[in-house]
Amino acid sequence: AALSLTGKVAYYGEQTKKGIDLAMEKIKKENYPFKLELIYEDTQSDTAPAVSAIHKLIDIDKVKLIIGPVRSGDVLATAPIAEKNKVILFITVASTDEITQAGDYIFRNRETSAPHGKKAAEFLISKGIRNVAVFSTKSSNSIGYSKSFADGFKQLGGQVVSLVEYDEKNNDFKTDISKIKDKEVEAFYLSPASGKDGGLITKQIRELGFKQLIVMNPAPESVEFSDTAGIYSEGIVYTSPAFDIDDPNIQGYRTSYKTMYGQESDFISANGYDAMRIVADAVKSCKGDNSECIKSFLYKVKDYPGVGGLTTFDQNGDVVKPVILKTVKNGQFVKYEQ
Repeated sequence: AALSLTGKVAYYGEQTKKGIDLAMEKIKKENYPFKLELIYEDTQSDTAPAVSAIHKLIDIDKVKLIIGPVRSGDVLATAPIAEKNKVILFITVASTDEITQAGDYIFRNRETSAPHGKKAAEFLISKGIRNVAVFSTKSSNSIGYSKSFADGFKQLGGQVVSLVEYDEKNNDFKTDISKIKDKEVEAFYLSPASGKDGGLITKQIRELGFKQLIVMNPAPESVEFSDTAGIYSEGIVYTSPAFDIDDPNIQGYRTSYKTMYGQESDFISANGYDAMRIVADAVKSCKGDNSECIKSFLYKVKDYPGVGGLTTFDQNGDVVKPVILKTVKNGQFVKYEQ
């Protein structure tokens, strides 16, 4: 597994690892007819270390299957290496549409950014909003969300009056926000790279007096967003995978996760858990780690009843999952009720 365990998006890597580790604990108790060894490499939330991590896993550890990386840019940088070596990359977090064409050995159980952008656009139009400002990082993942939102919003008759692509090293966005406020913006759409960035931007927008809607990509559903935005997190609307922790079919997973970590699972951990379980089933079916056999197995996965939702891989190795609207209410992440 090549995950962001340190750096900007370490939260996502850590949550993914929790899901993978829980799955491994389950697998060990199920008397699988083989021994699975799990090797973690830290991609440090950056492209160069991600490439080094993939090379190490392939060239030195001789693995045939890798879960990760987390960031879309890191996936796009490492996919050609996996393709060349016929090694499976199983993605659980990265969502940019570009990954769809990244290669024949690239699979993911995370939906693309396209339905998220469309959902957010439809929501704002339904609220009578026609003029929005968009904030996005310059990373592939964030741009995927902001582009799909902007395209969908324009198609529905809306106008993006300002688009800001910020550097992830920035912490002060007040100058850009002040300029945007003068353009009679009715709402903001934010596509940050992390919950912390999203919290900072949200807080600064509110501190400058903007009281109308702020809609976001899935970044808010994290402790770092709540900690950074503070009281200003309340009422934020965001799109999210339709992961339902109250689903009666996943209560065994829910209990095991809370027992192991003392907290509720999010969709990130759920995807990590499902990835590890599907990988184990593939190796079991193939009686080993033959990547050609595993690739064939994954393309045939249909309606796998994962804790993160039904999983079916299409001809590009992508999964199609529904997207819902959520909001922050009384400090809790809950389904948005219109």
